[in-house]
Amino acid sequence: MNHHGSPTWFCASPATLQRTAVLILMLASGTGLGLYAGSPLAGSRPNIIVFLADDQDKPRLSHYNPGAYYTPNFDRLASAGMLFADAHMTSTVCTPSRYSIITGRYAGRSQWPTDNTPGFQRFVSFNCGLATNEYNVGKTLQAAGYRTGWVGKFHLGGEHTDRASWENDGLIYIDPNTDLSNPTARAQATADALHNQAIFESRVRAVGFDYAKAISWENLDAPWDIHNPEWMVKAALDFLEQDNGTQPFFLHFNTTLMHGTRNQWLSSLDQPQVSPDGWLDPPPNVSAWMPPRTTIRQRLAAAGITNSAAQDEALGFLWSDESFGAILNKLEAMGPTVVSNTIVIWTSDNGSIYKASAYDIDGTRMPFVVRWPAGIRAGTVCRELVQTIDLAPTFFEAAGAVVPSAFHLDGLSLLSVFDNHGAAPPGWRSSLLIEIGETRAVRTADNWKYVAFRPRTNMVSDALAALKNNNTNRLLDRLGYIHRKLDARAQGDHPEYFGYDLLYNLNSDPVEINNLANRPEHQPRLTQMKALLTGYLNSYTNCPFGEFIAGGDAADPGPPPGVLSNAFVRAQQVLYGTNYNPMADLDGNGLSDLWQTNLPAGGSGATWHTDLDHDGNWDLLEMSFGTNPLLPDQPFMLRRINDQPVLEHLQLFEGGGPGQSVLESSDLASWNPAQGESIMLSEPKLYGLRYKGLRVWPPPRDRDFFRAQTVSP
Repeated sequence: MNHHGSPTWFCASPATLQRTAVLILMLASGTGLGLYAGSPLAGSRPNIIVFLADDQDKPRLSHYNPGAYYTPNFDRLASAGMLFADAHMTSTVCTPSRYSIITGRYAGRSQWPTDNTPGFQRFVSFNCGLATNEYNVGKTLQAAGYRTGWVGKFHLGGEHTDRASWENDGLIYIDPNTDLSNPTARAQATADALHNQAIFESRVRAVGFDYAKAISWENLDAPWDIHNPEWMVKAALDFLEQDNGTQPFFLHFNTTLMHGTRNQWLSSLDQPQVSPDGWLDPPPNVSAWMPPRTTIRQRLAAAGITNSAAQDEALGFLWSDESFGAILNKLEAMGPTVVSNTIVIWTSDNGSIYKASAYDIDGTRMPFVVRWPAGIRAGTVCRELVQTIDLAPTFFEAAGAVVPSAFHLDGLSLLSVFDNHGAAPPGWRSSLLIEIGETRAVRTADNWKYVAFRPRTNMVSDALAALKNNNTNRLLDRLGYIHRKLDARAQGDHPEYFGYDLLYNLNSDPVEINNLANRPEHQPRLTQMKALLTGYLNSYTNCPFGEFIAGGDAADPGPPPGVLSNAFVRAQQVLYGTNYNPMADLDGNGLSDLWQTNLPAGGSGATWHTDLDHDGNWDLLEMSFGTNPLLPDQPFMLRRINDQPVLEHLQLFEGGGPGQSVLESSDLASWNPAQGESIMLSEPKLYGLRYKGLRVWPPPRDRDFFRAQTVSP
């Protein structure tokens, strides 16, 4: 099925058909091929490479944050291709996001059996996968004559959580505490790892890939839980070496960076022989294609990142970027024709800060760039609403692939967007769906978002029991979208994370902190957004969700405020202090005194606004970044505007969080607002703020307050 729901064999856009027809006429008349770089040769199907990063946030790329990070190869691709400013994942954890990329479908449609029983509410998390009988990009392009390859992280075949799960899956369990310094133990663990890898490779080949090497089946497992991008690069280069010039290829390259903490990639640097293949002797040599890992700090210093703590933060991102650069370098060595007719995509599976949430920033909205010299004008920007489900239909149209009528696609081909230099054709989408655990959300092109948290009946019962027993850890887990600690950061930074219905106007509230769902004046918009979500849900077969589609274990929250309202308030008090009251109305204007935060879409004079009493004035602070929010030579400035002693202390943390060493500290007790005194901080890092007086948000303790963001490309 195509995105309109009708059977299709091959769906080419009118622009593509016209482009081909013009080229045929030119050839027939003997006209030379003096075409601009928007007209690929007729009959020349493009090669396709997808580079998928792991947990990559936009501000951790030098294109968006120059001076703090250095990622020259992403910048190189962006300048030569099309940068997408409003591109989103379908989900904010690895497995469902990766499923959508490789299938062009929402992960709620996965045929993987775990927790996806027909007639019951789908729990979209790590429990979906790519079944061998499902259509996907690899299988379809393989049938179309492409040579297909998969390198790196898979995470679409189930997880192994204990010894029994490994052995029941026909694999050898390797003790995570194996002493790799012991030659005998290391040799046995390597033999076992190679045994498992052979099975993993065969399983990847079974879903449509001719070539499967350097497979990381899921998140890295001890004792091999070490990032080794050179090992993956070597496998990708070997695949490209097999190119014979007569068969187009598709390569899906999936790095494990930047998953985990920075300590993990720092500890990986001096272990080049550790990999999921076991102990590598000798370690892979890719020095002809990427710089050595041993000199990575020198390159950061040359780029102006000299502070050791700043280098620790930026190091992994450059390492990942250089592994991508190795692929670009290899393409260039293959010749200008190959470069011109190869579609290269760079994106990530989800953000790291707000993974397992439905938030835009550092959640669903991802860095996304496409280079195709034969089909995309260099240096263009697309501001249309796109999603990673669009990749599959794009590949199929570009390849002229036969798409069986049974292959349901939720995405839209981007070829018409390429043709229009970033502008969408008539009839382009005006909204998209987000799925994560117990939650569904819709986000519109005019920048509104509605989030519906509808836990299943067993989760509701568990949450109420935890509330009754004052088991706060259990309560926070049951009220989380996927019931893992992955969403702890989202819970801790957004007081109104806890609620059945969340409505945000992203134009004035891009960080999604001011829930409008209970405001009388926004009820028409809430009704409209609920109807939009219902339309998406109705496209699923026998799949209930809350009261939207009743059935199975879907739970109706009941009349407002809903059966979990007391549980929500208790969770907020646990994280934000016992005095936290989400409905506090200090000025008696009938509105909640939660902060309203606004960051305009880049450009000159980007400012943060806060308005506790909703009087239209910025009554706490103004954040001025200069002409570019993230320009490194413009210091950050906090300016006190009112005369209320709300702030008492400000700290700039080395890595951006409490518990880490303080780079700078300012006591605000003597800050004189009457004279307009400013507190200047020199580096674009995270801030921790301690409060006194009003205790609405954040809680009265040291914590991250905000992160500098820019929402334009």
